[in-house]
Amino acid sequence: MMKHAYISTLLVALAALPAFAANVASDWSRQTDFQAYSTFSFRAGTPIPFAKAQAQIDQAMEKILVEKGLSHGEGDTDLVVVTHSRIDPENPVYVNSLGYAGVRWKGWQAWGPTMINISDVPVGAMLVDLLDGESGDLVWRSIIREVLPKKPQKGVRVGGALSKAFKQYPPGRE
Repeated sequence: MMKHAYISTLLVALAALPAFAANVASDWSRQTDFQAYSTFSFRAGTPIPFAKAQAQIDQAMEKILVEKGLSHGEGDTDLVVVTHSRIDPENPVYVNSLGYAGVRWKGWQAWGPTMINISDVPVGAMLVDLLDGESGDLVWRSIIREVLPKKPQKGVRVGGALSKAFKQYPPGRE
């Protein structure tokens, strides 16, 4: 019985390793009132080329935002979630001008001003962008390195890494 408990604990710990191994960085617009957002929707970015894996990414992101008090909606929403994934060294992620209309926020010191071409996203990394639903402005970006497997045909486990990336969401919450 004790051996079974030990093995179960070990399996749970091993399943959590990808979240701890992932290198996570997040930044956001300091001028944005995140408390004003109550709904979100998804927009296509650079999907992982396996439908099951992309669905798991979207479901994990939805779960996190719902836990943060937002509601998933369709059509016009307060926030728009866009994910970009890279698993193939032959297919880089290109997001010119962030790929979004009306980007005027210059808060991304790590990534430069508004004109960005993200061609050096490492293999196995994922970007998660949150856009203001009305203006299209980028208000949040997380980059999660070392989270996606090279062959995600059977799916991905990104929930822990996404939770880590969104730990500070919404900023300023007491």
